[in-house]
Amino acid sequence: MIPEPTSMSIEPGRSFQVTARTSVVVDGSEEALAIGEYLAELLRPATGYAVPTSRFNETPAAHAIMLRITDDDGSFGPEAYRLDVTPGMVLLQAATAQGLFHGVQTLRQLLPAQVEADSVQSGPWRIPGVHVVDQPRYAWRAAMLDPARHFLTVAEVKRYIELLALYKMNTLHLHLADDQGWRIQIDSWPRLATYGGSTEVGGGPGGYYTKDDYREIVAYAAKHQITVVPEIDMPGHTNAALASYAELNCNGVAPKLYTGTGVGFSSLCIDKPITYQFIDDVIRELAAMTPGSYLHIGGDEAHVTPHDDYVRFIDRVEDIVNRHGKTMIGWEEISAADTAPPTVAQYWSTPAEAKAAADKGMEVIMSPAQKAYLDMKYDPSTPLGLSWAGYTDVRDGYEWDPGSFVTGLDESKIRGVEAPLWGETIEDIDDVEFMTFPRIPGVAERGWSTAAGRSWDEYRLRLGAHGPRWDLMSVNYYRSPQVPWGEPAPVAVATDDQVLYEPDGSARVTVTVTNRSTGSLSDLAVALAVPDSSEVQPAVRHLEVLPAGQTQQLTFDISFAQAGARAAESATTVTWQAPVPGDVRLRSPLRLSCAEDATSPVAVTYADSQETVGENGAATNTIDGDPNTIWHTQWRDSSPGYPHEIQVDLGAASSVCAFRYLPRQNGVNGTVDRYEVYLSADGHTWGQPIASGRFGTTGQGEKWVPLPETGARYVRFVALSEINGRPWAAAAEISADMR
Repeated sequence: MIPEPTSMSIEPGRSFQVTARTSVVVDGSEEALAIGEYLAELLRPATGYAVPTSRFNETPAAHAIMLRITDDDGSFGPEAYRLDVTPGMVLLQAATAQGLFHGVQTLRQLLPAQVEADSVQSGPWRIPGVHVVDQPRYAWRAAMLDPARHFLTVAEVKRYIELLALYKMNTLHLHLADDQGWRIQIDSWPRLATYGGSTEVGGGPGGYYTKDDYREIVAYAAKHQITVVPEIDMPGHTNAALASYAELNCNGVAPKLYTGTGVGFSSLCIDKPITYQFIDDVIRELAAMTPGSYLHIGGDEAHVTPHDDYVRFIDRVEDIVNRHGKTMIGWEEISAADTAPPTVAQYWSTPAEAKAAADKGMEVIMSPAQKAYLDMKYDPSTPLGLSWAGYTDVRDGYEWDPGSFVTGLDESKIRGVEAPLWGETIEDIDDVEFMTFPRIPGVAERGWSTAAGRSWDEYRLRLGAHGPRWDLMSVNYYRSPQVPWGEPAPVAVATDDQVLYEPDGSARVTVTVTNRSTGSLSDLAVALAVPDSSEVQPAVRHLEVLPAGQTQQLTFDISFAQAGARAAESATTVTWQAPVPGDVRLRSPLRLSCAEDATSPVAVTYADSQETVGENGAATNTIDGDPNTIWHTQWRDSSPGYPHEIQVDLGAASSVCAFRYLPRQNGVNGTVDRYEVYLSADGHTWGQPIASGRFGTTGQGEKWVPLPETGARYVRFVALSEINGRPWAAAAEISADMR
């Protein structure tokens, strides 16, 4: 059970079995009746039973699941419920529809995982005899989506709502505007959506929600007892708005639309009256279509807004939000202004700002980046996400307590927890699910369950039992090695991560499919897609049968308009029809290279600087094959500063098509950001850089830079800046792909 209930006692031998006679009976409001129908809709596909719903008519129905709104003794909190399962009846009681809905999720988790299937399963459908009394620790249990960086469709947002509901989350924070895109229709400023929403990170087409789209999301969330909180970030993170309307800029000139991932460079013009007319219009329209009590105004990373201007701005915006009948939420930085309750601050990085907000009497939402940010990579090999706050594996994301995380922050001021998923690398719902699961259930438990008695060793077993449920729900979750997953997915899929390209632009990719179940699977279809390719042949391969324990390798020919090294991505889907229909999906990075693996240099021919005191600093460490040793430019006395460079000899002349840089693995100092790569046949004549760019703050994994295939023997790596702006450069290993 996740989250762990406040109190649950099991009564052996007293289980209730869902059969063809079972019905759902509701005693309560129309909203309660809708929850009863929701439960029946969950049960019907897998059981194959009719599961009728009806109102209570004074005579208890035999073999029924009864949902009742009541608070006769005043013991129920607003989200609390009580569940009693006996052989003759299931009785679920709560004082509110919220509590009733949460109880349904407990009932759902007590049923076999097969209840999540969308086709008839064999059963039996036993619910163990239990007595549960349950209520949440915190009133705010939220997740955040960021469609501003990469647009997410209405259907994708609704899918996420469905998944959050299973774990009793009650708030969805939607980050609707940032530098890269404006995602909500505002009638009084129409270009915000039509122009400001026309792109996204990487230059894609973007998109925006019409008012009807937004209302559909809000209504669907309400059906799942989830409140939508919209965010319009300001005064920073506003390039999309500034690009849409020149008059919002201090100089009256609209900047270009932005498709990168930088932060902190934009700001509304604090002293222009039109700025506050703009904000009033946006807040007015957004408040009118948002039934919830809260509007989020961002307020973070306003690096180019002077402090005094920032304070004046936040104070005026707080008044605007309040005037339109809403309570303001802002990131922790708003504590610098003269904000006051009921305004809420959201902690993400700086404990002092969280405490400053609490000292003003404000409540604080806990979202520590190193624990709750779902866009942080699980480990260096994670293909999505960032790592500026560190790597957050499943255990890290669970082992923290919101009530004591910030020393000196009074727990009575903690509103609850929230898990943001920033969208720089998140392009669709598959990406959302991969970075969210299996971490979001842990955040949900930290928000719902009491702190006492929580143990990773115990929790990981409960979490692993949810794997089969997610498999049946087609959740694209990360199968963390930290978790002993329950029954494995029947099919394991592996796809080549690096393949050789031919002169005509073609390549061959192998997909390996393994039947891990105890019986044969039949009517399998294996589909491969490579989004950047011009063709995949065949698009689908079929297998009539795959016996238990057997592995089959299938090849696909892909082609590109131009030959050459490139970083791509593959998406593999395997479906089967018998004995039970199912599917498995896999997204993997795919490198097209002129070599199957890297070539390590044989010598370092030049380094502009190296730390020679101690063993860990010499330039030769970049070619020793040991990722734990590093080249580090001089730092003990003084550093010569950027640029830095190192030159290596590959041992023989050949065609080079890619460069590899592995940052230091034991820290971040010296991790290169901006770079140039040069090739030479003689080690003296370099010419122009063959590649240049930025690695950014994408973690400590290997950086693979595709190059135009060029005959060379020597490589020159020039580091132009470090991720934290310090004067040093460092590398664990340097190598190249060559024929």
